[in-house]
Amino acid sequence: MINPAELDLKEEAVIRVTRVSKVTSRGRKFRFGALVVVGDGNGHVGIGQGKAGEVMSAINKAKENAKQNIEKIPIINGTIPHKIISRFSACKVMLKPAAPGTGIIAGGPVRAVCEVLGIKDIVAKSIGTSNPHNVIRACIKALSNQRSPKYISNIRNKKIQDADMIKLLEKFGLKNIMAEFVSTFNTHMPILVIGYVSGDAASGYFAYILFFARSVLMIPGALQKNFNPIFTKLWYSNSVEEVKEKIFKVFRVCFISLIPVFLLFYLFFFTYTYLFMPSEYLDLSILLMILFLGVGTTYLFGPFSTLLIMSGDLYTNLLRVSIIAITNFILTLALVWQFDYTGAAYAITTSLFLEMFLLDVFYRRKLGIKLFKITFFQIACNYYNKS
Repeated sequence: MINPAELDLKEEAVIRVTRVSKVTSRGRKFRFGALVVVGDGNGHVGIGQGKAGEVMSAINKAKENAKQNIEKIPIINGTIPHKIISRFSACKVMLKPAAPGTGIIAGGPVRAVCEVLGIKDIVAKSIGTSNPHNVIRACIKALSNQRSPKYISNIRNKKIQDADMIKLLEKFGLKNIMAEFVSTFNTHMPILVIGYVSGDAASGYFAYILFFARSVLMIPGALQKNFNPIFTKLWYSNSVEEVKEKIFKVFRVCFISLIPVFLLFYLFFFTYTYLFMPSEYLDLSILLMILFLGVGTTYLFGPFSTLLIMSGDLYTNLLRVSIIAITNFILTLALVWQFDYTGAAYAITTSLFLEMFLLDVFYRRKLGIKLFKITFFQIACNYYNKS
């Protein structure tokens, strides 16, 4: 039971005042009836009726009656928890939650109830009779039947934070798994195409050389694991300029180490192949050089290629990897028929260059970060200033 004395019922609205007359031997005798709604602007509301010989007396009686009928209504972020439809007599009222800034889209008694209740954003519609008594009681009935997340969590014996986090992780995980599946398929797909077109031997040659080409990416992969938490923290604290600064510093490290690292891995390939593999495997050196051209773009931009995931733009990231996978598949299928496994190397290199340009496009549109400007252009400006 809610004690009205403990509430600051400063909000009130007179819904309707009626006048009735009774003819007696002494003439007409008038009486007035009032319908009033009161609230504290913080989720408490009550309706009441009063009758008296004077208008103000009827309104005061209605207020006192309303204070005896106070109900607690759940309000979340200025709106109701969920959509609901309720009926009272010949009136049906539909209430829907609304986004911040929508305002109270309702008329008559429903608007008055929402205002004294403290609701800022809601969409309401009444169907049937326009009798204020029926409309307001249907509205109060609908509001009192609302169930807050806290109430539901108590029934289900679950914490609200746990339920929200589980739901968020499910959505995040599903989208990210799809993107990872497409990306993994894109990596191994050329081997399958070569095996289908040119046979198992050619597929084995290409898989061998692709292993050495992609081994270079262990370095940007390690940098990415360390960069992701830093980026996420800065991004959600709205420190965009610091994000750009970190991207440039990581890019500069990759840019400076690019040629030494690639030479080191090429020497490792040459030494291992010369000592342990048949001599014809050394003829694949040109194939490794072609792949190095494409892998070089991933080496430079790989450490921060997951910014779309960290910022929550999972659909954009899925679109990006899907475009690359489709392009790579089409090019591989077309070029392998003409150039054998060398065509697959050309296809991978072309798709990786396309991926670099797509990163710049999506980062501009979704994150407001001009990737080429804060990497290549900044390196060029620093070199020009020093010279």
